[in-house]
Amino acid sequence: MIAIRTAEKNDVAIFVKMCMEIWGGTDEVKIRNYFDKAISIYRNGYVLAALKNEIVGTGEGFPIYEKLEISQMNQVEDPIDLYDQNGAYFYIHGIEILPDYRKNGIGSLIVKEYANFAKGRHCKEICGIAISRNIDFWLKQGF
Repeated sequence: MIAIRTAEKNDVAIFVKMCMEIWGGTDEVKIRNYFDKAISIYRNGYVLAALKNEIVGTGEGFPIYEKLEISQMNQVEDPIDLYDQNGAYFYIHGIEILPDYRKNGIGSLIVKEYANFAKGRHCKEICGIAISRNIDFWLKQGF
């Protein structure tokens, strides 16, 4: 059984580890500083997926004021800088699942968590950016 929970401040190290492992991050200090900042600004948007006591996935999402073109998104230094507490859109910046646990519905559970959260906030829409190798996943989620 997969459990999805909101991040705590002391979960920063888990997000750093996942980011470095999955995305090949090399600047651990910069990544740690980002997640320290992001989780401090909007903790509710940072979730962890646990199987028993092992964290197998993470998610990052938050409300934003408006949908932006990819060219505009690329100009933002830290994605959390797009956060708007009154945002009408819910932006999913990333979902990371450890390779051995992919294709088991964990990413879908995280999307559903965000969908419920966005619905509760009365967001107009959920949006995000997908990398090409994950397009099928997002299409299956209804995007």
